[in-house]
Amino acid sequence: MKEVEDYLFPKMGLSHREKSLYYHLLLHTRFASKDSDLFALPQLSSALGIAERSIREGLRILHDKGCIRIEEMSRRGHLVHAFLPAEIVGLVPGLETTPPIDLESNNLYPEPPSPEPPRLAPPSPEPPIWGVVGKIKKAIHRHSEQPNSEQINLGAFFTREAGHCFYCLKKLPQGSYDSNGDTVNQVVACEECNAQKQRTSSEDHLRQLYRKGFLSATELEERLQALGQLHTAKGRS
Repeated sequence: MKEVEDYLFPKMGLSHREKSLYYHLLLHTRFASKDSDLFALPQLSSALGIAERSIREGLRILHDKGCIRIEEMSRRGHLVHAFLPAEIVGLVPGLETTPPIDLESNNLYPEPPSPEPPRLAPPSPEPPIWGVVGKIKKAIHRHSEQPNSEQINLGAFFTREAGHCFYCLKKLPQGSYDSNGDTVNQVVACEECNAQKQRTSSEDHLRQLYRKGFLSATELEERLQALGQLHTAKGRS
């Protein structure tokens, strides 16, 4: 407990909600002599007095910061392995985690280095025409770096969704989202949802997230209603 309070919480910058969640996971896994355990979101919400949406977001934050490892997600819950502070590399001073030696990849009899290839003469100065082409390319590159209307609109969509992925409700850092234009109005989406949704409709993708346990039944209904409102707003424009 001392290492948790002295090193893990301060260095990881966990909120009070995330601290309570980490202690609960640690108590029911490592302190119960278990390597991992299955946690259902409703039970976690009831035990900690925290909304299911906040529980789901807290699990992702703890996973991203290396405090836990989410080994599997399903409608039954999240299979979680909680790390002790001493198991997190570089967290506790004086404790160095030495990686095991891989005898298969460790070459005990290295081959002699190959001879260096012959050095080529420096290239001759490029003709004037290529210098003109280079300037044109630089001008095009500068133009492409200027913000366009789509980038500005994405900022407005980010604000509209309160900084969350439209589909899985994952909290998104500013600038870490992608655009998704399959719906009638564009929405902001996390990289995972944007990649997984390429071959399906928005409605089907939301239902897949529900089946996989990323969304509760209430959240699925809210997302479908929000999607319907986007279609209605587009029809009026």
